Amino acid sequence: MSNANATVWEPSKLTKISGNTMSVPEVFTTEAGKKNYTLTKFTYAMHTGALELYLDGKYLTLGKDWIELTDSSFLLLLDTVVAGLTLVAVGKVGISADLVIELPPAPVVPDVDAATLPVAHVAIEDITLSGLQTVESGDIANGDRVLVLGQSNAANNGIYVASTGNWEVAADWADTSLIVSGCTVLVTANSKLYHSVYTGSLVIGTTEVTFKEVTPDIPSATYPSLEAAVEDETIEVLTFITTGSYLATSSTEHNVSGNMYLKIVGQAVAGDGCRYIPTTDGNTLVGMFPNGYVTPEHAGAAAAYNVYAGDKIAVANAVAAALNMPLVFFKPNYNMGTDSFIIDGFATSWEGRGGQPSRLYWDSVPAEGYGLLIKGEDVYEANDRMAKSFITHLNLSGGPKNSEFTASAIQIGTGASEDKVSCGSIDYVSVRGFKTTFEFTDYVWKFHITNSRTIGGVIKMPPSAWNAAVDFGECMVIRDCFFADTSNTPVYFTRGEWHILGSSFNNIPIVTERDAIVYWEGHIENPNNSLTTFKYVEVTGASLFCITKSWVPNNNRAFDEPYFISDATEGKTGGLIMRDCTYNMSGDYNVRGSGYAPHDYLVDGVGRVAIQNPHYLGFVDYYIPPVSKYTNMMANGDCESSDMSVYHKREFLGGNATSSDLVLTSETVDGSITPNWGSRFGKIQVTYAGDGGLQGLEVGQYFACKPGDIYTGGVYIRNDWDASNDAGLFQVIIYYNDALGNRKLGDKVEARVETLQNDWQYVRIGGIVPKGCTNIRPCVQVLYNTGVSNTAGTVITGYFNEFHFEIQPL
Repeated sequence: MSNANATVWEPSKLTKISGNTMSVPEVFTTEAGKKNYTLTKFTYAMHTGALELYLDGKYLTLGKDWIELTDSSFLLLLDTVVAGLTLVAVGKVGISADLVIELPPAPVVPDVDAATLPVAHVAIEDITLSGLQTVESGDIANGDRVLVLGQSNAANNGIYVASTGNWEVAADWADTSLIVSGCTVLVTANSKLYHSVYTGSLVIGTTEVTFKEVTPDIPSATYPSLEAAVEDETIEVLTFITTGSYLATSSTEHNVSGNMYLKIVGQAVAGDGCRYIPTTDGNTLVGMFPNGYVTPEHAGAAAAYNVYAGDKIAVANAVAAALNMPLVFFKPNYNMGTDSFIIDGFATSWEGRGGQPSRLYWDSVPAEGYGLLIKGEDVYEANDRMAKSFITHLNLSGGPKNSEFTASAIQIGTGASEDKVSCGSIDYVSVRGFKTTFEFTDYVWKFHITNSRTIGGVIKMPPSAWNAAVDFGECMVIRDCFFADTSNTPVYFTRGEWHILGSSFNNIPIVTERDAIVYWEGHIENPNNSLTTFKYVEVTGASLFCITKSWVPNNNRAFDEPYFISDATEGKTGGLIMRDCTYNMSGDYNVRGSGYAPHDYLVDGVGRVAIQNPHYLGFVDYYIPPVSKYTNMMANGDCESSDMSVYHKREFLGGNATSSDLVLTSETVDGSITPNWGSRFGKIQVTYAGDGGLQGLEVGQYFACKPGDIYTGGVYIRNDWDASNDAGLFQVIIYYNDALGNRKLGDKVEARVETLQNDWQYVRIGGIVPKGCTNIRPCVQVLYNTGVSNTAGTVITGYFNEFHFEIQPL
């Protein structure tokens, strides 16, 4: 190795004499003055001027002859260099064998046998040696041992015992027989070591003594000789040291990192408090981060619940990005203050690696409106950017429940094209105390959130206004997550293609807008039983919400309102599609009668709706609710049209009855009877024609089906005669038919009225299509019974309204 003033001799210039010694044809001249040198555990031969050699605890005076040193650590102390100092390496020293180099200066490795007792404090500046005072390492107490090394008269440097009066020289320092030049002093307040240097014999108060700070060395055999260029000059990289960050403000913080640095001698560069650290002696420490990551502690952060660490985490974050390393959190708590942090997503990542996820918490609303922001680059995805985890195994904490911060815990992207974010994820992250948990911006795609949990707050999307130049939302995935909130604030899926897999949205309304596509295979739940106006999903615009293989419980509350709404644009293929879902039926879902809709629909609105292969928990005990008013609805089932020809009529013409005795009409009013819903109702009137026999009318419609399909619906009915004495039969009945139109056994009577029903009564219809059945016919039946009256001209009337029937297919 060389520096600007050194000459390197090649092995070919050496003349070997014998054994392991070599001669040099000429000597080198080095800078005059005192230098300290260190060699460790190699075999060397040395040719020197006059010098003192401290070897294995002894001082030796050497002449100008060759001396062979084998497997010994030693310290060279040069008082005056009268001739050049030359080192000939017989073994390999990192670069090659037999290389002649000038021995470079390096830190001293202290001899442990020449150590004094520890001292409590160190005074670096010139002080008055009396009274209790504050020095660089802290406050001095009565009786503390103090290392004094900055006196204007160096003869007064040494170890003293502090008191309220004049300080006294410590007994071990006063006994000069115990002191040698090169002894080591440990300062307990800052865990630093200092090495004494003086010439000749020590006389207290007369001999000038200096102290140099010492840093531990590691065996040179573990690393090669190096050289590095800084500011266009060749400098020597001498040794590895272990230290805390110089950004630290206390001895505790100073020693928490245990980071490894390279010491660059003779060059002081601008420090950043973590990677580059200028030292007081004009050198520079360069952080090596041998484990391949940066920690907040490297920048001096104290991971404590109530100790602000935001500024130091910002430094560590910048260094991690510059080195393309992750920023790793090991401790349980980090106080972020009110700082906002930008993560350069394609250069670094934030990771928790402790026994449990590290908690990052903010004292108040983050300054920039977000806690963490993931920033990308102005590039599209590349192979080296696939499967990138930006944030993982961290807990983010804001305000308390019901006082969440009006801010985003994590913002994905900046919304600018130069900061595109793609092909990455947030994994195993928990968020609480922010009104917005994850905020997506434009120019984000192929992004995943996995195995994460949030309490309080909702996901936020970019505005729904479309810009053809903006990329957003391709293949977005939320997998195995749990999100809960109580604010009744919706998540608006404004744009993009979303896949929700194995995740639960608890008490969080969902709205899809514009052309958003949402494929949902998870869990939607409203745990707040008193919140009767809650909507699970509302589909608008040309958006599509396809929910499949999901459980949709309602937690025992009645359908006061349909909890799905499809208002997708008419004529578009969007809307609400439900396949293979499970619905909780743990109560009688009684219609409100004067409320939102005439039936217990799952879905309201005028948009497209489809359902396939539903599964209902508790359907044996409770009827299945119909899906929506527009799903497989009966033609004119609400009787709003006066055209009743859409109904299939079956006439019972016993005795003298003719078709003219059986009348089906649509009415707006019949005496005191008015519709219970809408403006019209159906009227079935039977006039007894005499001569006995079964006389009456049955009104219904046919629906195609297959075995195993679910059928469901309902109808409102009332009559004008007392059926308790067999005056007539009034009932709702279901007929099953095979492919040839033959009635199958097992017709199902849904309701048989055996009283005078003066008010509208709701009759539920529902069941599973039996085997062998290919079509089904729900009917309202009015029959006259001659067992009560044989008087010709007697009239009985049945009414129906809002006749709804649908098939929910396999």
